[in-house]
Amino acid sequence: MSIQSKLNYYRMFKNVVSYELYLNNITNDKLRNTLIQFRLSSRCLFIETGRYNGTHRNERKCVLCTQNGCESEYHFLLCCPLYKELRTKYNITSSWPNLNRFTNIMSHYTASSVNGIIKFLREAFIKRKSN
Repeated sequence: MSIQSKLNYYRMFKNVVSYELYLNNITNDKLRNTLIQFRLSSRCLFIETGRYNGTHRNERKCVLCTQNGCESEYHFLLCCPLYKELRTKYNITSSWPNLNRFTNIMSHYTASSVNGIIKFLREAFIKRKSN
């Protein structure tokens, strides 16, 4: 997976051009933007910031853990041990993280699922900034 283009993860769960139903479940603009930005390749993860400073994609490793994985949306949401407690808190768990699980989570549209993901993202990005 070292030769991927921008929005590669987005294309995994968004395969039809249509209005996103999850938008109906988020009334707070700030929270809605948090999820939208994450789905469209978060500007603060190294997978995206490395693009701006010329770091090769396979060198955009997460510096917050020892897994030696690319700091992508997938890694941030399901793999990085720094956010393990938050995943449990917001029921974003997986006994074996994989791209199918990531796609499944990012395709949830119920209010409770979307709100859990947003709360996780909000707290995880705060935690990320403090480390």
